Amino acid sequence: GLCVVIFSFSAVKDIRCGILKNIICKFASYTFGVYLLHPIVNSFLEKYLIRQKISEIFLDKYSGIYEKIMYMMCITLLVVSICLVIITAIRLFYKLFFAVIQRLNKKEVSRKCTII
Repeated sequence: GLCVVIFSFSAVKDIRCGILKNIICKFASYTFGVYLLHPIVNSFLEKYLIRQKISEIFLDKYSGIYEKIMYMMCITLLVVSICLVIITAIRLFYKLFFAVIQRLNKKEVSRKCTII
């Protein structure tokens, strides 16, 4: 985990391309949510035997280092992807909720102004 953090900081510092830097910075805002959700997603994958099925695909025929690396990359990508979808949905709901609240408050304020 520490190696990934160190690599990420050095990669963002060395990247001259603004687009890639923006993408990395955008994903950085999701890391805390991924940290909070990944145990739940992992237990979901374990409960429905998804991890076991992926393990069968990568590790039943061969058990070399490359297969283990591919298995770990696949599980990591799957968990992070599911977490990102959940976090994005929560953020969209949050924005929608507060947009509705603001709109209701504006109507309430305009109604009070017309009464006075």
